[in-house]
Amino acid sequence: MLNIAFLGTFQLPHKPIRSVMKIARSSYPIFSLVLCALFFLPTAIHAQHNNSISFEASSRFFPNLDYSHYPELYIGDQFGVFYERKVAKRQSISVGFTKWNNFIQNGIRKDATIVEWGNYDSWQMGKIAYRRNYKMIDVSYKYTVRMGRKSEIKAGLGLSCSFGSNTYFDSFSNLPNTYQIYQHDKTEAYLGVVPMVSYDHYLFRGRLSIGADLLCRKYLGMFATQIDYGVHLGCNF
Repeated sequence: MLNIAFLGTFQLPHKPIRSVMKIARSSYPIFSLVLCALFFLPTAIHAQHNNSISFEASSRFFPNLDYSHYPELYIGDQFGVFYERKVAKRQSISVGFTKWNNFIQNGIRKDATIVEWGNYDSWQMGKIAYRRNYKMIDVSYKYTVRMGRKSEIKAGLGLSCSFGSNTYFDSFSNLPNTYQIYQHDKTEAYLGVVPMVSYDHYLFRGRLSIGADLLCRKYLGMFATQIDYGVHLGCNF
């Protein structure tokens, strides 16, 4: 009898086991959620590069102007910074700011980077002679075409506002053994469109990108069409 009673004491405590099983069953949803998160989190982190900030060094030329004082394929006479936000799988919106660089080869012309003339005969009184310190603000829509796992091409169209200081010739007078030109400066702005195409190559699982850009700037009231070409470095997050 004593042995039977003793054995019975081993078989009685079932409640703690039931409690543990109940807790385990109630934890199934949480455990499954954690497993899914651990499985999909690396992929999600890699895919959630919906934002990018890029820095651009570029140059420009004017196909309808006869005069240019920069060498061909020179990069560095304007700089820009751009923010881009992906709004769909292949579509994005970009906002950018670009400024002419007036540090190189501009001492003679007092930081002028465009001269509106092909020869001296085009210097007409009341017309713009120089354009200085121009800045461009662009808002663009872009469509992406994948070129493999690490490369893509983007084509876009944007609206742009360009503004800077224009120098006007007012009058001209001949003096003995010399001459005098009178002029004044005026800050003016122009609105235009900017078609563009760019190439990106991605590094470090898409966190960094390097690429090249080509833009065509056409402004209402502007005397020249501006073609921009350059390279950029982007940070994606």
